[in-house]
Amino acid sequence: MHVSCFCHSATHSLLLYHRVYSDDRPSKPAGPSAESMGNFDTGDTSNQGASPARENEMSWAMENAAMQEGGSPASSRSASPVQLPSDPRKGNYMGLRNQGSTCYLNSLLQCLFFTQELREVILSCDNCDSGIMYQLKKLFQKLKHNKSAPSTKGITKCLGVRNVHQQQDVVTYFRILMNKIVEEKEEIQLLYHVKMVHSITCHGCGQQTRIQQNPVLSLALSLDEYNSNSEVYSVHNALDAVQKVSEFIGDERFYCETCRSKQLATSRCYFQTLPQILVLNLKRYQFDVDQFKKLRYEVSVPFSLTVNSEEQPNTQYELFAICHHSGGIYGGHYVAEIKSFENDCWYSFDDTTVNKVQEEWDTSAKKSSTAYLLMYRKAACDAKPRRNPSRCGPDLNQADQHRLIWGTCDK
Repeated sequence: MHVSCFCHSATHSLLLYHRVYSDDRPSKPAGPSAESMGNFDTGDTSNQGASPARENEMSWAMENAAMQEGGSPASSRSASPVQLPSDPRKGNYMGLRNQGSTCYLNSLLQCLFFTQELREVILSCDNCDSGIMYQLKKLFQKLKHNKSAPSTKGITKCLGVRNVHQQQDVVTYFRILMNKIVEEKEEIQLLYHVKMVHSITCHGCGQQTRIQQNPVLSLALSLDEYNSNSEVYSVHNALDAVQKVSEFIGDERFYCETCRSKQLATSRCYFQTLPQILVLNLKRYQFDVDQFKKLRYEVSVPFSLTVNSEEQPNTQYELFAICHHSGGIYGGHYVAEIKSFENDCWYSFDDTTVNKVQEEWDTSAKKSSTAYLLMYRKAACDAKPRRNPSRCGPDLNQADQHRLIWGTCDK
C-alpha cells in the first residue's frame, strides 16, 4: 500500500517526555492495567484507576532517566497553541492543550476525531445537552473551527479524572471513554465490536463445542511470540497467534460429554464478526519475576491488513491511526500519528503541536518500537451512516442495525 504523506520522522525516535511536577510526597507508581494485558468485556470499568504507563508525579531523577532513554523533557506550560485556523483543504488542524499530563487523552481524542464514522454521529447528535456526547460534540466543533488549540477540561470532568497531572493508559481510557459513549448512544458499539468464537473439536466423536466469547471494543495482541533472532515481529504474527490452533493431548486431554471420557481434541479461536473500525493494542507491558516491564520490541505495523472471519473472509483493513508511547513504566509521553480522511495525508499530533508528515513512504509497513494503540478502517466500505442511528427501532437485530447505520462491504 502506498501512503503518499507518511513519514518516519524524528517524531518517532525523539518523542518528547512530559515534565510532571511532583508533590512533596509522591504516591507509589501503579503497574499495568488489566486492559493493557488482555481483552475484557465492554462493560468492564472496574480497573479505571490502573494504567501500565501511569506517571505518578515524576521526580527530577526520573526525568533525567527519561532523558537518557532518548527523550527530552518538556513542560506543558511552555507549549504555545497553534495559531492557524483549522482548514483541511490547507492541511491545517488543531492540537489540544495539555492540562498537566493528559497527553494520553489528547492523542486518543485526536484519533476519535479522525474516525469519520464516529465524528459524523457525534456532530449530528441533536438531543445531547449534557454528558459525554455533548462534551465531544463541543470539542469536535472547536477542533473544526477554532483558531487555537482548545482545552479538554469538559472531557476530563465528564470522565471523572481527578488528577490531570497523573498520566493514564491510553488503552484503558479508550475503553472508559467508549463505555461512556455507549451508555448514551448504544448503537455506536456496533462500529467497534469484535466477536470471537472458541471451538473445541473432539477427536473421538468429531463433535464441536462452540463457546461464543463476549464482544470486545479492542483486541489485545500479545508479543510473547517475539524472537529477537528472527525477523521483525509483525501485527500479522500477533493476529495469527490469537487464532492459533492448539491440541489437547496427554494429561491435558479434553473431557467429552458425548464420549463420557477424556479424548484428544483440537482447540482454536476465530473471528465470528469483524467491525468497521478495528482497534488493536499491543501488549507491551509484561510481568517479569516480581515487577512489570515494558517490551520495547520493534513491531512491523502494516498499512493494509487482511483478516478472516466466519461471516466474511478476507476482510481488508487500512491503517489510519497510531498512538505511540515512548518511555517506560514510570515516565513517558504519548503522541498520535493519524491519516486524515479529508485529504489522505498523515499528521503528527503532539498536544498543541500538529505537523504534516512530509516524507513519502513506499513500503507496506511501518516499523516501530513505540506503537501501542492501532486503529484500522474496513476498506472499500461506505463509511457514512445511511440513516439516523437514533431511528433504528428496537425490533431490528444488531446485524440489521449495523447494515442500516454503517453500510456493508460488497465484494
